[in-house]
Amino acid sequence: MSWVFRAVIVGLDYFFPKFRFGYGLFLIILMQLIAAFCLLAASTDHSLGQPWWIVRNEIIFAICSSLIGWVLGIALMKQAERHAAMIKKNQDENKSKQDSWTDSGKHKVYFVNFLKKYTRFIGLTYTF
Repeated sequence: MSWVFRAVIVGLDYFFPKFRFGYGLFLIILMQLIAAFCLLAASTDHSLGQPWWIVRNEIIFAICSSLIGWVLGIALMKQAERHAAMIKKNQDENKSKQDSWTDSGKHKVYFVNFLKKYTRFIGLTYTF
């Protein structure tokens, strides 16, 4: 079942760059909450007299989770911005190609040639 969840997230990431941006922000917030919980646990364990190595490991885990959240979140956000820019560039190129094709009148020539071939194929005669 987890592969279905992963496939859905990857699919949404690919088709919707804004989802990827939001997912990066969510990842940063989630990892910061985990780090805050670990620091709270470390503080509580320190005040209750737990051994120093338990407190140290909780603090290290909090710092690592915070760094991982920031690095992955910012990477996802930058990736989303690049993907959105790439999509915008492709749309602009396609729009300019379409505009130049319709402005040149080529579509009329292609349509007339298509009609000539099609009418010959079905046995009709049509003159232009």
